[in-house]
Amino acid sequence: MGDDTSTLLFRIRESMWLVPALLVLAAILLAPVMVHLDELYGDAAEQWLPFVFGGGSDAARDMLTTVATAMASVIGIAFSIIIVVLQLAASQFSPRVITTFRRDRGQQMVLGMYLATFVYSLLVLRRVRASNEAEQAFVPGLAMLVALILSLVCLGLLLYFVQHVSQQLRVSDITTRIRGDLSDVSETLYPADIGEPYDAETPDEELIAHIEESAADTIVIRAPKGGYLQNIHEDRLAEHCGDGVEAIRVERGFGAFVFEREVVATLFVSRSHVSLDESDLSSIGDDAFSVGSSPSLRSNSQLAVQQLVDVALRALSTGVNDPSTARQVLEELSDWLALTAHRDFPSRVRFVDDCILILPQTGFDDYVHQVFAQIRQATAVGANLLHTIAEQLEKLVNTAPPPDRLRPFRDQLQALKQETDKITNPIERDRLVERVDLLLDDLDTMIGD
Repeated sequence: MGDDTSTLLFRIRESMWLVPALLVLAAILLAPVMVHLDELYGDAAEQWLPFVFGGGSDAARDMLTTVATAMASVIGIAFSIIIVVLQLAASQFSPRVITTFRRDRGQQMVLGMYLATFVYSLLVLRRVRASNEAEQAFVPGLAMLVALILSLVCLGLLLYFVQHVSQQLRVSDITTRIRGDLSDVSETLYPADIGEPYDAETPDEELIAHIEESAADTIVIRAPKGGYLQNIHEDRLAEHCGDGVEAIRVERGFGAFVFEREVVATLFVSRSHVSLDESDLSSIGDDAFSVGSSPSLRSNSQLAVQQLVDVALRALSTGVNDPSTARQVLEELSDWLALTAHRDFPSRVRFVDDCILILPQTGFDDYVHQVFAQIRQATAVGANLLHTIAEQLEKLVNTAPPPDRLRPFRDQLQALKQETDKITNPIERDRLVERVDLLLDDLDTMIGD
């Protein structure tokens, strides 16, 4: 099953090798250009550029060999450091955060410059000629000057790399970086960028109920293989509307793990007999759904939320016991929820190329539950963190979201009240219960039921 161009471009942009590959390509192009400039203007350059290399061919070879050898050694050290950092991040925080480390542009730039300088030095080295009976000696002075500049830049980048790696394992940097990913991926809530709303004035529940009632029959599309649903090609699904197919409902959302032959879409047809055999349905599933071995961050804000939640859960494990990290995660996630609570969620029922598509969507209630439920239920949660959860919920309520967005906060407060049995100190327990009860009374008044 092949991914479309946009999916491929997303994977390339998120890969670790993109920036180093571009820098190495630039070095491959720069080396012959500089050597050619030396052939044209090398003699004149020595007069108006004081730092142009003026030694013989042996000295030039020694210098370029030294630069290439040094870069090869530093590259090995840098890769070793990165592997150690990834191991520490996976063990101390969560294996899911490794993706965030791999995409770090700072370390990609450093590795790319080291590799580019290494490649550039080798390419220039092969053009250095000693004098013999057949031809004169050729030492590319301008190209040597660029090699010297690149080596000095790499020396500065080594200092930057050490500082950057030391900061990468700070909790504040990790949570801020993941929060940035979360903000980026949820900037346009799925499926706002897919087609147009079918009927913006009618609630989704009524539209979906009408489509289900008016359909004469349904046909299911099954997953071609097991794995994580990485992409849904809505335009390809829309191509199969018509000829009796009135609407298509996608059953699973981005990041969901689907089994082989699990139902991933339902076709609502206007008559009982539609000319779609098993091979046609299999082709639709293979063409419209991209399934891979790992979840993708693309249009999958739940994955970014889960990355932060995993950091908090690892911090609350008995081996780590770091409630301060869990509090920091809760603050970052609550801040994001405060923004999301005031956003309009797009309609699930979309009109794409004369086809009605019912697409999956993570609701606000689901986000609130994902943020608070797992952390609240962690075994190592103590009185302080339960108070933190109550504090964050109180601050979220004070942002004055719409009344329908208050209900999941009330549900979490009611669940939090049930968790107070974990507090052995009766004074702390009564204090938390009183705080939760007051907030629940306020919520009942705001919601009005």
